[in-house]
Amino acid sequence: MLIGYAENFYLLRKSRMSISWFFSPEGFVMNFQGKPVICFGLERFRDFRLLKILFAHEYAHYLLNWSRGEVPEDKEFKWLVISEGIGTCFSQCVFPDHKLSDHLLFRRDKLNWCQDNESLLRKIYCSGKYSARELMDFDAKGNPDLNLPPRAAKYLGYLAVRNYLGQKRSPDFSDLLSDKNLIFSLNL
Repeated sequence: MLIGYAENFYLLRKSRMSISWFFSPEGFVMNFQGKPVICFGLERFRDFRLLKILFAHEYAHYLLNWSRGEVPEDKEFKWLVISEGIGTCFSQCVFPDHKLSDHLLFRRDKLNWCQDNESLLRKIYCSGKYSARELMDFDAKGNPDLNLPPRAAKYLGYLAVRNYLGQKRSPDFSDLLSDKNLIFSLNL
């Protein structure tokens, strides 16, 4: 199934996707006139060699947006983290020659920190101690009191999706891209 998505990724038929360029985070998907569009913030790029990875990552989010529907507020954080994991694993399948830090859009020292502090990440993000809103805030800004850098939860999402895909014979994203209940059932 990855081949079908990769073919669409490379074809990028205009009838299926619009691309907007403006100042923003590295990349994201937003709704425009009722349809998802991929957006990039070019001012954030120091090195355009990763643009293709970011494009593949955002393309996975684009596909998720076609099927996601409403996400309950109490599940928004899990949706965010798992969807980041899907985007990371998808770009890794499309461009396997790049380092994991490239796919996560992390500097190598941040990836090392996440790997060394996986138990701390799980303690914070999986303990139930914090509300979904607090977790979203931690992920966006980090939290110096908890020794937590921004966007570190993305690493847990990557691990959850990688573990799920590892149980299959070959990477098949179709069920992850179409079944939000499956997304909510994955363990961080």
